[in-house]
Parts: sequence; C-alpha cells; structure tokens
Amino acid sequence: MYPLHPLEVERLGALHDLGLSTGVEPQYDAICRTARTLFGVPIAYVSIVGETQQWFKGKCGLNLDGTPREHSLCTYTICSSEVLVVEDATLDERFATSPLVTSEPYTRFYAGAPLVVAPGINVGSLCLIDRVPRIFDREQRAQLEDLARIVVAQLRSSRAEREARESGTSFRLLAENTTDMIVESDLDGTRRYISPAAKTLLGYDPAELVGTTPLDFVHPDEVDALAALLKDVAEGNLGRATAQHRYRRKDGSWIWVEICFGLTRDEATAPPKGIVASIRDISSRKEAERQMAHMARHDPLTGLPNRLLFHESLERELVRAERHAAGFALFCLDLDRFKIVNDTLGHQAGDALLRVVARRLKSVLRAEDTVARLGGDEFVIIHMGHPLPETAARLAERLIAAMAPPVDLDGYPAGIGVSIGIALAPGDAADPDTLFACADRALYRAKSEGRNTYRFHDRSSLHVTDMPLRTDAECETQDAVGCAEDGVVFCGEAERYRLAALATRDAIWDWDLASDRLTMNGSASALFGHGEAEMTVTDAWWRSKIHPDDRERVGASIARLVEGREDRWTDEYRFERRDGTYSEVIDRGFVIRNDRGQAVRMVGAMHDVTEQRRAGAALRSSEERLRLALRAGRMVAWEHNVRTGVSRRSENSMQVLGLPSEDSTFFEHVYPDDRAQMASFLQASESREYREFRYSSPAGRMLWLCSSVERLDEERLVGITFDITERKLAEEQAWRAANYDALTGLPNRRLFQQRFEEFLAAAERSGTCVSLLLFDLDGLRDVNDVRGHDAGDAVLCEAARRLGDGLRPGDFLARLGGDEFALLLVDPLRLEHTTNHAQTLVERLRQPFGYRSHSLSCKASTGIAAFPVHHRDSRELLKDADIALYRAKSRGRGGAVLFSADMRTDMEHRLSIAAEVQAAVEADQFVPFYQPKVCFESGRIVGFEALARWQHPEKGLLAPAYFGSAFENPELATAIGDAVLRKVAADMRSWNDKGLGFGRVAVNFASAEFRKPDLAGNVLAVLGAYGIPSSQFEMEVTETVFLGPGSDSVPDTLKRLHESGVLISLDDFGTGFASLTHLKQFPVDHIKIDRSFVRDIEHDDDDDAIVAAVVGLGRSLGMRVTAEGVETLGQAQRLSAMGCDYAQGFLYAKPMAGSRIPWLLGTWDLSAAGRTSLVRLA
Repeated sequence: MYPLHPLEVERLGALHDLGLSTGVEPQYDAICRTARTLFGVPIAYVSIVGETQQWFKGKCGLNLDGTPREHSLCTYTICSSEVLVVEDATLDERFATSPLVTSEPYTRFYAGAPLVVAPGINVGSLCLIDRVPRIFDREQRAQLEDLARIVVAQLRSSRAEREARESGTSFRLLAENTTDMIVESDLDGTRRYISPAAKTLLGYDPAELVGTTPLDFVHPDEVDALAALLKDVAEGNLGRATAQHRYRRKDGSWIWVEICFGLTRDEATAPPKGIVASIRDISSRKEAERQMAHMARHDPLTGLPNRLLFHESLERELVRAERHAAGFALFCLDLDRFKIVNDTLGHQAGDALLRVVARRLKSVLRAEDTVARLGGDEFVIIHMGHPLPETAARLAERLIAAMAPPVDLDGYPAGIGVSIGIALAPGDAADPDTLFACADRALYRAKSEGRNTYRFHDRSSLHVTDMPLRTDAECETQDAVGCAEDGVVFCGEAERYRLAALATRDAIWDWDLASDRLTMNGSASALFGHGEAEMTVTDAWWRSKIHPDDRERVGASIARLVEGREDRWTDEYRFERRDGTYSEVIDRGFVIRNDRGQAVRMVGAMHDVTEQRRAGAALRSSEERLRLALRAGRMVAWEHNVRTGVSRRSENSMQVLGLPSEDSTFFEHVYPDDRAQMASFLQASESREYREFRYSSPAGRMLWLCSSVERLDEERLVGITFDITERKLAEEQAWRAANYDALTGLPNRRLFQQRFEEFLAAAERSGTCVSLLLFDLDGLRDVNDVRGHDAGDAVLCEAARRLGDGLRPGDFLARLGGDEFALLLVDPLRLEHTTNHAQTLVERLRQPFGYRSHSLSCKASTGIAAFPVHHRDSRELLKDADIALYRAKSRGRGGAVLFSADMRTDMEHRLSIAAEVQAAVEADQFVPFYQPKVCFESGRIVGFEALARWQHPEKGLLAPAYFGSAFENPELATAIGDAVLRKVAADMRSWNDKGLGFGRVAVNFASAEFRKPDLAGNVLAVLGAYGIPSSQFEMEVTETVFLGPGSDSVPDTLKRLHESGVLISLDDFGTGFASLTHLKQFPVDHIKIDRSFVRDIEHDDDDDAIVAAVVGLGRSLGMRVTAEGVETLGQAQRLSAMGCDYAQGFLYAKPMAGSRIPWLLGTWDLSAAGRTSLVRLA
C-alpha cells in the first residue's frame, strides 16, 4: 500500500482548483527537455498525482501517458517538501518490484522534486529517470527544485489564463448567443460594444451603433424620461434601473423594449467606469397587455365595447359636449323575444343571434358613433352630433327596421324586435349616471307600451314621428283592452273569460245540454283544423270525432258525470283532425247544475298532448337506448351533489366500477396521484369538460376512466364516466411502437427528435449546455454478412446495453436506425468531459463479447457536437455531430471526434465538389491524361499511367487535387472510373490501329469501385468491346482497397483479372495500412513507390533506406518496381543504382492528352532516356 499525504484531502482540493487537463502540454515538455539536457538523463517528466492515478503534463523520453498511483514513485515524493533521490531503485525495497522498475522504462535512478502549490500541499513532482544507478549531489537537487518552481509558476499561470479566458468566453457566449441586446457604454451613454442581437432586435449591424447613445433611438415622447434615468445611473444615485421604452428600428418602425442598466467597475470598491445594459424585446408582452386591456373593455362575444368602456366613452363625450357646446343622443336598447330564443333553441343559438344583432347595429351607425353591449340582450348607442329629437327618431326607426328581418338559426327563422329608450345630452342630463337613467326609464316605457318601438325621456318633446310602430291587429287589441292611463278598465266576468280564451291554446268548449249546442273557440281550428274561427256543433258531431276505440268509454264517462253528483270530469282520448289523423287529448270539464241538481250546461277545455306523448315515448326510447349504450360502452351515468358529496349512478355501476348505484366511496378508489385534480375538476366545472384519470376498483384492478361533466346548477353536476382502459393500453402500445426501437428497447428517431427539442428548449431557458454524441457501429454489415442477422442483432443489443450503462437520470440514449445511436448528455458535464466520456464509451464498445462460440465486437466511431457552443438549432446540431462522425470514420474508425467549424466548411466544400462532379460526369467532361513509365535499363517507354483529368469549361484542366474527395462517393467514383476506362480503351484502340508500341496502360481503381457487382467482368467487357488484349492493360489499386468497403470482393476480382492477363499494380506502396501479407495474399505483379519517399531520397537517409528496401523486396518476390515522382537527374541515378525497374515523373514527361502520345512515341530519344538525362517534355 502506498503512503498518503498527511493533508491528502486538502491536497486533492488544491489539485481540483488548478483545473488541470490530463493531456501533455508543450510548455511542460520544454521544461522536461531542459531538465534532460541539464542533468544528462534519458527521461524527464512532470507528474501530477491524483486520487488513484498519476498522469504526465510534460515528458521527454517516456512513452507512458500515466500509471496507477500504486506504481508511482512520485506518490512518495509528494509526501515531503524535499527532493526524493533513489540512487538504485532495484536496491530500494519500496520500489524494487514496481512495474516501472521491472519493465519499461526500467528505472534504476530516480530523482523527484515536489510541486509545492501551498505550504505542505504538493500536487505532483518534476522527475528524472536513468536506466543506470547515479549519484545526485546537493547542487543538482537545488537546480531540480528551481525547475520545479518554474513548473508550479506555469501551473498557476495556466490557471489564471484559463479563468480569464473562461470569464471572457462566458461573457462572449452570453453576449453572442442571447436574444437580448447587450451594450457596454461610457458613463455619458456613448456605446462602445453592442452584441450581435442588435441585428435581430433593431435591424442594425453592431458596428453601426458604436458611438451612438440610447437617446438617439428612443421615442421622442420618452427622451426626457430616459435622459433623467441615465443621469441618475451615471451619477451613482441608482445602482440598477429598469425602464420600458419604444425604440426606433432601422426600417423606421417602433418596437417596445425593456432596458436594464447597471454600473461597471474594475473592483467592487472602485468608482464606476461605464454602464452595461441589456435590451430585451417586449413587444409580445406589450401586445399581450394591449389584448388584455382590450378584453377588459370589450364584450368577448360580439367584440363591442362593454359596460366599462361605455361609461368611459360617455363621460368623455359629456365633457366634450360641454367644452364645444355640442350635444348627442343616448339610446338604450333591449331585444324583444330574445329570452324565448335563448330558452328554446339554447345558448349557442342565443349567442349567434346576439352577434347578428351587433352586426346589424353597426351597419346602421356611423364611424363616429359608439355601440356597446352592457350584458344579456341590452345594448347602448352614443349617437354623436345630433341632439335634436327628429334626428334621433329617424335613427331609432332605422334600428327597428334593421332588426325586422328574421335571423336564420340553423334553419329556424328567429324573429327579433327591439325596444328603445332615448335621452338627449345635455338637455336631459349633463352627468353620465343621470343621463343613462333617463334613457333607461324611456326604454321601460317603450317596453310597457307595446315593444318594438321607441320612447323619449321627455314626452312633451315628442313629435308625430315619435309614435310607436304598431300593426293594425295590435292597435285593435289595445283599443279593446284599453289602457289604465286612458281610463279604460276590464268589463267584468265576460271580459275575463274572453281574455282567458285568448290567452290559452287549448280548445275551450261550452255545451248546452238542453239545446245540444256545443260551441268551441278558435283554438279548435288551430289544433284540429276544423272550421276557421269559433264554431257551433252538436254533441253527436263531437262524439263522431272520437277514435272508435275510445268513443264508448268516453261517452259512458260523460253519462256518469251528467247523471251523477260530481261536478268535474277528466278523460283522455284520441280526437280526429281534419286531415284524418288523430291527436291525443286530455279533456277537462265541469258541470253547471240547476237548483234541482240537474246538469244543464258543461264547460271544458281540450288540451292537445300529442307532442308531449311523442316526446315521452321518445324519452323512454332514449332512456332504453342510453341504458343499452351504457352497458355496451362500459359507461356509467351519474349525478353528484357538490354540497353533500352524495352521488347516484346508473344501474350498471357495479359492472363497470364495482360499486353499487348509491355508494359514496367512489373518490376513495381514484388513484391517489389523480385524486386532487379530480376533486378540483368537479368543483370548478362550469360547462361540459372531460378529464381522464386512474381508478382502482374494489377488486384491485387498475382502470383508466374518463369523465364528462356538466353543471346543472350551483350544487349539482351530471356526467358520464366510461372505461377507457383498453384504449389507453392500445394508445400506450401504439405510442411505444411508434417511439421505441423493437430490437433494443431504446427510444427511436422520432422520440429522440422530440426529446432533443425539449432538451434544447430547457437548456435555452436555464442557460445550460447539451452535448450530442452520435455513434456509428463499425463493421456491423460484415457481421450480418458473415455471421447472420441474428449475430448483428446481438451486436446492436450489446451496444445498446453498454452505451446505457452508467447513464445519469437526465441523459437520453436512442437508436436512430441501422447501426446508428444517439446520446444526449446534459449539464454539469463540460465539453472536455464529454469528449473524455465519449472516448470511454468507444473503449467500452471495443471490448469483444461471446456469441454462440464466436467472438464479436461492437466497435464504434463517434461524432460530438454541443449546444450552445456549436449551434442552437437542433437540425444544425445534428448536422454538426454527423459531420464530426464522418471525420471520425474517415480517420480510421474507432475514435471520437469533436465538431469544429472548419469541418463544416470542409464538408460543404466536399458537397459542392460532389455536385459539380455529378454535373461534369453527366456532361462527359472527364478525360484521361497519360504519363509514361520509362525503363531504367533500356530507356524505352514501357507503358503509361492513365490519370483522370476534369476538362472544366471555366476553370480549365483540373487534377484530382481539386476533385479527389468525390472518389469517396461510391456512385461518383464508379461513374468517373467507367468514363475514364472507356476513353482509355478508345485511345488504346486508336494507338493499336496506328501500330504504335505503347506497352501497358495502367488505370487506377478507387476502393469504392470494388463495391460494384462483377467489376472484373465489366473491365474485361470494356476491353473486349474495343478489341484491347488484356496483356496491354494494368489495374492499379492502393492499399486501402484491401481494407475499405467492398474489400470482401477484392480477392476474387483481382484473381480473375490476373488470370485473364491483366497486370495488378500496388500503387503508393508504404503509405497506407496494408501489411506485407497483402503482397502474399493477392496476385500483385507490380509495386509503385510513392513519391513521398522519392522526393528526398538524395538527402534523407531514412527515405533512401525505405526505397532500397522496397526495391529489394520487389526483386525478391519477382515483382517489377516503379518509382513515382522522379523529377531530378540525381533521383533517377540513385534509383537506377538501387536496381529499380521503372521511373515515372516530370523528369521524363508531364501527363498529356491521348492525342499527344503518337508524337511522344515518335520523338522519344532512347539514348537520352537511357542515360537518364532526357530533358522533361511539356
């Protein structure tokens, strides 16, 4: 067990405060190099000792990045403030068995000076190691301590720089990413810094606002107030201040903003040096306030001003009338027959009617008039500028006429009238309450005197035009009945009878038994269609109209009444209508007897109950249907008394809820988490509402229920509760199927996208960060192809499990589809921690696991992007992570890459190039250029390499350096390759026809082309189509072909071509990832040495040795060797001396069009080429 520092907790705290990263840094490497030179040792390093590990901030001569603390020699160094010297570690029992002694770096001598950051607090050491024992004297120890102090000073400096950088970065991130406009200004308000939000808020670029002041943009009405506020802030009277003003935007429009001011100081006690302000767009808030103010002063149904705004307007107009000696008329309106419509057709019909009335009123009035709804069916109008009665009377008549047409309420023509009371200002009154009272009293008179008319407050001012608008029938009725004001009174019993007959809709009859005359009033005509007014018939006629099945029974009951002593009679029967149908009636009568008790007269009324009986039958049918529906739909109808808590339920309550109809324990079974909201729901329900909740039946079964509730009155609620358990389960299953991956059980892309937006919104509100990690499994397709899809599924499930291990509750993992996973990490992880975590996950995924006796791996590449560092929009962040993932895969897979802006630029460039290349392929702009291969021994041209060139219509001839990224796209690579191959074959055919000896022509094939089915067959087919012998063709491939996508088809393809006579060349040998085994596994005939080794062959011994080794390897394996990029005579001579077979490069010729090859072959100087001194050809 290693020793612990006496102040270990404080030491670890100090180490944490330094905020050191675990990687090496160049400034510490430089100190290590100085130490190694000063002390003449092979190894020097700066060790930081953590709780369980030591890691190295700088090193020289050491291949380790860190070790467990128990293996560390430095853990002993930090226990003292003195330099620890171990002259021979193999003789020190503390270290003799340490892996650092028994294996690399084979430590014998060790010296370490502690890194003292505070008295008694050592975070690490500056160390020296030698592989032989040494003596370390006092002067050397002092020198090592001096270097250790330099390391400590650098640690503190790095911390200070980091804190300053983080502070500046925090402010920059805040200023550049907040939607608020951040401004720094001098004390006089002159702006020195403006954040980018100025563009969004005011339409100005920040630079345009530098040097301006807030007073330059504030609304003129508010300049003085803002100037006074700025003065108070600048003078220190206010430490902070907030104000709301209108600011002018660049386009001239005005926007409401909220400005928060504060003073800036270098130190808390220093005098203020400037003002910092945040300016926030509050136009939405102001609009909401405006809408709320509008709602407070307007009727929500009709949009008209309400009572509050009417009173404000009335007061204002009275003041104006007094000031300008003007006047106006005030109208109070009340709708006639509105209550009948509202009660009969319902409140929705009533609301529709009120909206129509509002529109009609507005259509009659002028813009300067005011119409308001006071509530219910009451309206008021302020008619401006016309205080004369004649003018007000004409408007009243127009208003009454506007109300006359019936209103269509879903097919029902509702007639509506209006009664109007008018008061004139200022003649009738000069204060609002009195004036309104005058108009209201006039309205009361209009309603009491016949309705659908108007009255003025002062009757003495009435003109002829002021009389009520009445129909002739109404005039007759009023004349007959009379008016108390005119001295007319009711005329005794006969008059009361006549009025009663007029008031009822029943058929009133009077039967004189002596004369057998039966008189019926006009309602009989209306009810049954017999006659047109009052009629006189006989008892026999009446009996003939009774339904045959009822006639005998009714006749017998009448006979019993007449002959008996009872005076009152009631019976029910069916009475024939004129059209032959029957009405169901209830007939009630009483007998008038003479002094001897004999019946002499009988009076009664027939009440038609046909519609009532039909409604009753319909109700019974409806109740039966309801009962069946409740049973079929597992619904319970109920009534609940809010005051008493008593509930009554339908008879099927036991089947659905497990409770009897009268039981009051329902709420005890509501799920506890839902109980409060259900109680609140029932207390607050006003109109029909729905609420879903959970319910535990007495049998213990959990149900989902939904209740629909409607309030009958203050105490009673009625509703229906129905069982929605199956629907909820189906919804949950459907939701899970739609949002979760069936294989891994992880959320899918759809749910991920939803959560991603939620995470970003939450981070935006809280000012935190979100990291997005995209994982792509490497080699999953190979597992599927070789081991089967069940093995591939096992890899996916294992990857899901490993990625999910150790996630925090707030993190979110999803499978996006195929072999792609996404992980969202939220605060408090910093970006560097996220990167380290991603690398840990990659390492975890790399570990193999067993599946059906096979060892499988779920290795992955990872791309990382973060909010808000890289982007704030979810789509852009996803694109950033995808770009980083692409970079990770292109670097060789199995790594984690953090997004940076240059990656997006590079990707956009690649996409742009790909689009251009696609168009170029379609326009047939790719052509082969040829560069000769020259034999060192004979000087002859032994062949050519065909190089793809793009004949761009604007940019001229372009080499692969411009468009090479397009070859990463399999489709583009194949399209370019096919086009070049056909043109090469055409050129070769032309040369053959001319009898030219051009040797072999080599064409380079990209790894993407090997994904193409039957590549070998395609190549041979093209050669055959142009009549080219396969012995004249050479296929060049790079080492990536053996490892990239489609590599499983490479052996068969190369074998078939080789057997057909095609030469196989390995291009750029030594620069890829291949091993020497590939030379043995594949039919390679020709090795081409990459130009990077040839370039410095004359000056670099390593390059010279590598080239010599490759040439020797080629000869040993019986392969030809070509050196690429030969540009100088010295290179050619050196290569020739090594025994290299062929050379290719600018020393001999630049690539040229196929049309120039006949000329080149005809003018080739063999002697010059043989002496490798041929001048290069253009």
